[in-house]
Amino acid sequence: QETHTGRVCVAGAARPDEALALAAATRPQVVLVGLSGPVVAALALIAELRQSGAQHVVAMSQLGSAGYAQAALAAGATAFVDKDRLQIDLVPVLNDLMACRVQTREA
Repeated sequence: QETHTGRVCVAGAARPDEALALAAATRPQVVLVGLSGPVVAALALIAELRQSGAQHVVAMSQLGSAGYAQAALAAGATAFVDKDRLQIDLVPVLNDLMACRVQTREA
């Protein structure tokens, strides 16, 4: 599903295979990946997105563990945002990534 607002296109996928196909078709500047459900599948998705040329992948989790952030960054995520701080941290992280001011950031 896609929604266009001005210069921003937002698309959503329920499964990793859908996310990969959508990313290949749209070549997004940023992909958001939630680390809910099977975390191993989400980490594999992050790695596949980066290998397929995704510019930035931001991992998000409510699991609240530094280990999840480290695993996501090791899998290739450009940044990690704790879902408990999503309203505070997500927009600044996206602004930084879109301005190419950071290579890797843990919020």
